[in-house]
Amino acid sequence: MKYKLSIISLLDILGFKNIVKSNDPNKISRILKHFKYFSRTDRDISKAYQQSFVNFSDLSVRATNILSKLNKEIQIGLVSFELIDLLHIQLNLINQGIFIRGAITIDEIYLSSSLAFGPGLVTVYELESVMAKYPRIILDKDLLKSFKSVPLLKSSEHSAKDEVEFIKKFIKKDADGIWFIDYLKGAESELDDIYQYLDFLKKHKKLIIQNYKKAEKNKSTKRKFIWLKIYHNKYIKNIGSQYFKNHGLKISDYIIYKKDLEKTNSSRP
Repeated sequence: MKYKLSIISLLDILGFKNIVKSNDPNKISRILKHFKYFSRTDRDISKAYQQSFVNFSDLSVRATNILSKLNKEIQIGLVSFELIDLLHIQLNLINQGIFIRGAITIDEIYLSSSLAFGPGLVTVYELESVMAKYPRIILDKDLLKSFKSVPLLKSSEHSAKDEVEFIKKFIKKDADGIWFIDYLKGAESELDDIYQYLDFLKKHKKLIIQNYKKAEKNKSTKRKFIWLKIYHNKYIKNIGSQYFKNHGLKISDYIIYKKDLEKTNSSRP
């Protein structure tokens, strides 16, 4: 057994304890099956680039060996590849009504289909459980600084600076200074067409409202969906009302208002 220097991602279903308490076993089983299906690595790519995956209940861990033979020969940009893959996982799971949080780092790990351990697992677990807090997949603070010291992380066609600029198309710096995957921005280019994208934005609004109301007196869970409301509304406002007008729609139908979450007469976002 040996550790492998890897890109490590850890994903967790948001509010799984409450899901277990409020749903029957069949519903819980469906949620877990969707989570495992969408969070696993692609089989062909896994074999080629020595990716490993393990899932237990509401937790999934993915690892990509940076020093694989193929990556030394063909550098596709493993970090950007993983980030885009994680973005798709978020989109797919949200379409199933499932929000997740997670983290991504670079470190050493041993990971097989039945066993996971190593300093990298400790790091990514602490990032996800302590730092992520909200329904977001965060990046280790040193990740964007790693391309000069570990050139195998980037595409062979990019300089370290170019790789960071490319990755920044899919990530966003939060108010706390932490970078996370900006899946709403990514949805526009990654979903099949404009109508699927607009439907996704509408569904995103609906799910935030539903989950906030389900939280009832659980203040911790409510804070997570307040974060989502802020993220959602900032994105919608950034698109601008003209964008929606151009498609015969109203921006007001996509913004989450205070009245949507609470029984008040306020229409203030």
